[in-house]
Amino acid sequence: MLRSTCRSLAPCVLQRLECGRHRWRNLAIISNRGFVEAASHHPLLADHRQRLVGPSVGPAVGPAVEPAVEPAGSISEMLRQRFAEVPPVERDGSLSEPLSEVLPLRQSHHTFPHVQHPLKPKTNPFNLRLIDRYEGPRRRHFCGWISSFNPPQLGEGDSVQSLCLPSEFGHVCRPTCVSRSLGLDWCADSRCRCSFPVSRHCNQLGSIPSYHCVTHVRSREFSSRSTETTGVRKEEIIRDASFARLDADDLEFFTRTIGSAGVITDKAVLDLANTDWMRRYKGSGQVVLRPRTTDEVSMILKHCHARRLPVVPQGGNTGMVGGSVPVFDEVILNLGSMDRVLSFDEVGGILTCEAGCTLGDVDAFLEEKGHTMPWDFGSRKTCQIGGNVSTNAGGIHFLRYGSLRALVLGLEVVLADGTVLDMMSEVRKDNTGYDVKQLFIGAEGTLGVITKAAILAARRPSSVHVAFLACNSFEDVKRTFSAARKELGEILSAYEVLDRQSIDLVLKHIEDTSDPLPDSRQPFYILIETSGSNKEHDRSKMKAFVDNSKRSGLFVDGLLAQDEEQMAALWHIRKGVGHALQRAGAHYKYDLSIPMIHFYELVDEMRARLKGEADVIGFGHLGDGNLHLNFVVPKYDERVVSKIEPYVFEWIAARRGSVSAEHGLGRMKADAITYSKPENVVKLMGSVKTLFDPKGILNPYKVLPKWARNDT
Repeated sequence: MLRSTCRSLAPCVLQRLECGRHRWRNLAIISNRGFVEAASHHPLLADHRQRLVGPSVGPAVGPAVEPAVEPAGSISEMLRQRFAEVPPVERDGSLSEPLSEVLPLRQSHHTFPHVQHPLKPKTNPFNLRLIDRYEGPRRRHFCGWISSFNPPQLGEGDSVQSLCLPSEFGHVCRPTCVSRSLGLDWCADSRCRCSFPVSRHCNQLGSIPSYHCVTHVRSREFSSRSTETTGVRKEEIIRDASFARLDADDLEFFTRTIGSAGVITDKAVLDLANTDWMRRYKGSGQVVLRPRTTDEVSMILKHCHARRLPVVPQGGNTGMVGGSVPVFDEVILNLGSMDRVLSFDEVGGILTCEAGCTLGDVDAFLEEKGHTMPWDFGSRKTCQIGGNVSTNAGGIHFLRYGSLRALVLGLEVVLADGTVLDMMSEVRKDNTGYDVKQLFIGAEGTLGVITKAAILAARRPSSVHVAFLACNSFEDVKRTFSAARKELGEILSAYEVLDRQSIDLVLKHIEDTSDPLPDSRQPFYILIETSGSNKEHDRSKMKAFVDNSKRSGLFVDGLLAQDEEQMAALWHIRKGVGHALQRAGAHYKYDLSIPMIHFYELVDEMRARLKGEADVIGFGHLGDGNLHLNFVVPKYDERVVSKIEPYVFEWIAARRGSVSAEHGLGRMKADAITYSKPENVVKLMGSVKTLFDPKGILNPYKVLPKWARNDT
């Protein structure tokens, strides 16, 4: 069986050619069902090598293109010279043309003739197109060719494409041996970000030095069934056939359980609940359920688990990656009616509340107690505590108070089968076993539904000061941050950066805003906040910092807010960027963690890359290395997305950043997780998902790529 399978692939294998130090080691065969690789020079395939290059069967298709003059030593010139030296190859008693004639160089996606398929005489199923050049973030140039054919192993409609590139380029992949259809396995090497499967048969042949998934060459041809973007390879999302569909009996059960007021089928409400905040994703959920207690959530999930009804937990629906809305017809479980503050320990500063409380309401409650929520966002009036915790949200005060993970002391969570986990600890130190609650923080509702939280609140600062500075280079922005850390120290609570494009967008779309520094139009602006308990001390430190920075030439112009009204006006500009983007129309939003030394480089590169096609806007929390990269476009356009992805993700991966700093992965970036996490770690995440949600009903199709989930 193994021998016959490999032999059936052999006619597609290219003869190995040595081009200086570049070697054509293998051929990658890509189909709609998977990605098979066969080595070009294994002994089992030796008797097929002579079939590779046959006589021309017709004129080349496509316009004639004059070869460009290549510099000495270039890859194309090296290959051209080497091809010219290749002797004709004998096939069935006839001589073929030299490869220098079969493969003209410098013709991007040009079609030219190739061999007859041995299984289909007198046909020309191979259509070769040259992949001439590709420039990615690493500035690598590729030469190679693609062919397509239809081997008998695949069913009708399965288009197959093969790709050959020098082994020096692309990622080296070592496949696993998990059996899949046609013997396909997923590439499991952490260095490869492709998520393509490879052949276990090739893995078992032995003596094959390496496999190559060329993740940089990703045209629409390679993912004809993908959706949403043509960049990161995204599997077409197909509704899980094992999921049940909502029926009248289900609605009757929900009505008996939570009352008719909690079962909403109104079209207007459904339209809002099915549409994400970015208006990029829209589901077709048929009902919104609004339980009021943990017991009601438990009964709902127990019923959905027994029926295998998929469920989407939803809070304020302010997410930006499509994580809080259905993909298909999932039941929408909205926690907004669970909005009670349960208790507050004024001595320890520990708040317990239900998941449906909005951030703004909780902070207003704490203000009366002399405390504040340690995280803050522009969506504070509508975002809910359960959603904040489920997405491990960051915010503008991360620099001061740290990660949400350290601020959540306890959780109550309902699992997919209705089991209630009471982890509502209110102690700050608990070293007994595994900290299970951490699994649900940032899981985006895929492991369980958070119903309550215990949070460590902070003392509300009695002394707050804000400075707004204009810099003429990003180097000055970074130098100013270093100075702020040194001189402001323990009272530094926020360090936000905005480019000029962000300021202009806010001034255009947000009412009650004005340019704080109208006479000094600079490319970068910094909002610096300090929080403390001694007004005179804190103001003295802030003023000294501003004066010293000015003398050092770190900024061109600036102001120090004189009262709360001026501070609110400055923060209104910073928090207004997200709303301004929303009002500007179609835009793509990327939430990235980047080492500080590279923070703004990507923005400049993308401006050059998308010149004339999108307005590129960069702002964010420089204090914790979180860049918000945005692309404003006339309309959503897959052609623009193909220039953004996977370029942005590869750029981030090359600098060991993260493709999601605080927004989560949701639906938008589930397939991009391997740019930030090794594949064996992602597989482990899939095992955790299966453990907590064996039927996969909780927020399906999100967070993890399909190969790591338990989807059918």
